[in-house]
Amino acid sequence: MTKSSLLFAIIALGMTAVAASLWVTRPPDSDARVAILEGKLKEANATIARLSKQHSSTTLAPHSTAGGGMASLIPADSAPAPGSVAHTQNDQGTAGGGNNDQEAAATASSGPPVKSDKRLAEAEARYSDLINQFGLQPDEKEAFKNLAAKRDDIRNRVFAKLADPPLTPAQRQAILSEGQAAMAQIDGSIRQFLNNDQDYNTFLKYDHQNVERNQMNDARPIFEKNGAPLSSSQEQWLNDEFWKLRTSDPALGDAYSAETLAGRRIDGQYIARLLAKHDKDTAIALQDARTQMSQPQIAALGTVRYQQRVRLEAHLWNMARTTGQR
Repeated sequence: MTKSSLLFAIIALGMTAVAASLWVTRPPDSDARVAILEGKLKEANATIARLSKQHSSTTLAPHSTAGGGMASLIPADSAPAPGSVAHTQNDQGTAGGGNNDQEAAATASSGPPVKSDKRLAEAEARYSDLINQFGLQPDEKEAFKNLAAKRDDIRNRVFAKLADPPLTPAQRQAILSEGQAAMAQIDGSIRQFLNNDQDYNTFLKYDHQNVERNQMNDARPIFEKNGAPLSSSQEQWLNDEFWKLRTSDPALGDAYSAETLAGRRIDGQYIARLLAKHDKDTAIALQDARTQMSQPQIAALGTVRYQQRVRLEAHLWNMARTTGQR
């Protein structure tokens, strides 16, 4: 067995052991499960914070909560953390159960978005790379920022409404449909503004990979700590790889999409399936990385994926608790 094969086997065995240990004994109550995972998450966050301090030259995006079509309703500032749904709820307000499905849906898209300086600044920060890539002039940049901020407001508002436990399945679907319609309208405006199908597709891909970019921001200091920093092309390869893997099973659903929050029963069985997919995706990525990354980088990737798994599981149990689906 080559050194490379041996390293991969050790990493894969370690990830398998982690997966097994997390599911051998499951507490009977999801609140207890979340409490345990939040403790693990604090440890992971402490590690990231310590590494970030040691590598102060690395700029990390603000860490908070997972583009037409349902992918557009992944939270704008998505990152797998417990409390992500509740965090959106606290920022945007809580929806009441409503007297009927139409009333519940209407609250998801009523009124103009709040285009405050903060929201515009957030949009500019999130899409700065695209703004530079598209070479937007000052007036074009302002127009794009307004469209992006409005788009973020739509999906954040939808997630805030879907986080209300008393909603019925029909009310959730009504909110989801209303959000999809609003998102399709704003995406049409963005497409018209860009006036170029290639640029529009570039925008959609960039937006769809928001989860992966935020995860990379957290992962970067871990690679550096191992003396194995990634090049920009390697970072983009990983973003593409994990985006492809995350969306490879539409029948199972995406842990960070509004469609999952609206239409799935988020219970222990469903969470186990999503975590099993995460472990499978990790094995595939570690194998594929052998042609793209060095052995120290692959070893660091194993650590990164373990921390992401802890965050993902806590996020899922929080979704189950927040929506009353245990």
